[in-house]
Amino acid sequence: MSYYTLVKVLKRFSADRKELELGELCNDDDDDDDDDDDDDNTLYSYLQQKSAYQDKILPPSDQIMPQSTGTDNLEPCPDKYHHYAYRIDPGTGQKIVYCGDQGCDDGVMPKNYAPYDGSKEEGNKRCITYPTNKDENNIPMYTDPRTSKRYFYFSRGDGKFFLKGLEKAEDAGQSESTPVDFNKIKELYDANRIDKVSRIGDLEEWYLVNADSNAHVFHIHQLDFVVTNVTFPADNVPKTYNNYTVDTDNCEKDVTLPDGTDGEECPLKSQGYRDVINLPKNSVTTIRIPFVNPFITGTFVYHCHILAHEDRGMMNNIQVVNPDGFEISGAAPTK
Repeated sequence: MSYYTLVKVLKRFSADRKELELGELCNDDDDDDDDDDDDDNTLYSYLQQKSAYQDKILPPSDQIMPQSTGTDNLEPCPDKYHHYAYRIDPGTGQKIVYCGDQGCDDGVMPKNYAPYDGSKEEGNKRCITYPTNKDENNIPMYTDPRTSKRYFYFSRGDGKFFLKGLEKAEDAGQSESTPVDFNKIKELYDANRIDKVSRIGDLEEWYLVNADSNAHVFHIHQLDFVVTNVTFPADNVPKTYNNYTVDTDNCEKDVTLPDGTDGEECPLKSQGYRDVINLPKNSVTTIRIPFVNPFITGTFVYHCHILAHEDRGMMNNIQVVNPDGFEISGAAPTK
């Protein structure tokens, strides 16, 4: 179709339709039947409907930040079915949805709603999904080791840039007195490899370890996160960082930096969600990612946001899955 033909079609279409002013809604009878209602499947009609339950797309950012006193307000999840935004009841298969700041007693919320703080039902309160369930046997939460990755190391060498995820800091050869072993954190990007697996409903805490002498910039697609803590050199703790106010009164001292020297881990004042954060050289930045949006399932990337670095290998693939329904029905094994 030529440009001029397209213009004629649009003019003819607009002449047959009611013209709208800016801000006016398409809520008149615009379906194809002969009545005066508007009960077809238009976008406006869909948006006016009240769903049976509502997924909390992103919880309030301050709800997943540690307390300003330096103590944490989130506990480890006892099992993989206890989710932050919702969870599947293993007994009934019913989805329990947290209502958060909307309130649970307004007469509209279904009975399967529960508040963020777990006051309605013990065991449904918000929690962080760690690689293990933190019991005395230290049983892995998931069988897929890619799901257990929480430490992500940024480094470079020989003109290449590396990003590698591990379950714990010890896997990188680091201890309280020794630096990171660079030979254990070198991994170039492979477009055909899944580096990290996460599950819908989990709230994960990641440690972004910049083991390099240059700064890097972490960016993740499709997701948002909060930044909770940063570990700085002991003699160089700033008052502000990336526009965050550093809570210098509650810094934990004698923390080991990636190069083996002493550092201080300092909490940050809450500043909402973001999808990119600068990583100072020789530092550890802690973030919390709520995997609560059911529409983010699939495979995408996280990487250094400096183009020359990601193009030379500093990038990983993450796959977000939502297997709860399959597991409850017994159609798929636990992952």
